[in-house]
Amino acid sequence: MPCAAQDFECMRTTPVETQGFTYNSVGQGNPGGLFCKMQVPGPSDSLSDRSGTGAYAGVPNVLKLNRVAAGVGLSNYQFKESSFTLPDGTNIQAKAGQLACGMCLKATFTQAAGFNNANCELTALEKNYTKELTFMVFDQCKDAGTCCRDNRFCSDDRMYGSWLDIDIYGDADVEELSDYTWEAVECPVGDDIKITLAYNQYASRTKQAVWPWDTRVPVQSVEYKCNQEAASYKSMEWADSLGYVMWFSDCHEGDLLVYRITSIYGEQLEYALTEALPEITDGDQSYQYLRETSVQFASKNDPGPAALYPQQPAGGKECNSFV
Repeated sequence: MPCAAQDFECMRTTPVETQGFTYNSVGQGNPGGLFCKMQVPGPSDSLSDRSGTGAYAGVPNVLKLNRVAAGVGLSNYQFKESSFTLPDGTNIQAKAGQLACGMCLKATFTQAAGFNNANCELTALEKNYTKELTFMVFDQCKDAGTCCRDNRFCSDDRMYGSWLDIDIYGDADVEELSDYTWEAVECPVGDDIKITLAYNQYASRTKQAVWPWDTRVPVQSVEYKCNQEAASYKSMEWADSLGYVMWFSDCHEGDLLVYRITSIYGEQLEYALTEALPEITDGDQSYQYLRETSVQFASKNDPGPAALYPQQPAGGKECNSFV
């Protein structure tokens, strides 16, 4: 039996067999950003700023510091809403992308040439190949003819629901029918990358949407309370392509919100803001307001070193052009 969509633990222990891959030109046809809002594209004449320094600076540290080869769109079959039991025994009705966004996976070729290499900045593809790469899920892929062989609604995607749509920040025209496997892995955050809270620009103490970025393993829930003295936490609701949403709170001016983030393994982390949110009320719905925390989930199943493109530096360094 195939794993249920977003079932990290099953996909970690049961490699997924796939039939091909494509490269996705981020910024072309994605005016509102990818589903997980982990890379909001820039204007059409500047397809990317994955350095995290420009106007469109919403980039997870795992990508910025070359801990993974690239972001990737995951087929609807593994990304869509589903019900299953988490490793901690919790029964979850996971909404589309709730666990998949930010999940890492390692893809491996055993026979064919492999994935096209890319330069460090991920702006150009090369003609040589790499047989194994580690990715982070940034998007849902429902492309007709690849991720969904029947139509864009993916009404029957069981046969081909394993395709990977790899992000590139320049022109890309690659579609390969080729057999390989991939499996879910812990994200290679090491000892230094902590969870980042990524807010939309309308975030305030009374209403906000936030994504936990750079988590070692997927998150099953996010809760909040107005301050350290508050007696109990309140749940935040997952909303498609928004993240965890607080629709309204009775928090007061100056309150430093406290978050409780729970992993699929049941580990709970608490983090209190050290300064109030800025109460921004204008701007677009991009996800550039970032707060890096001091917490990270513990490792349960260390997959070893990540597999990168040959042009990417080892040791968690940025591309030379970003420094």
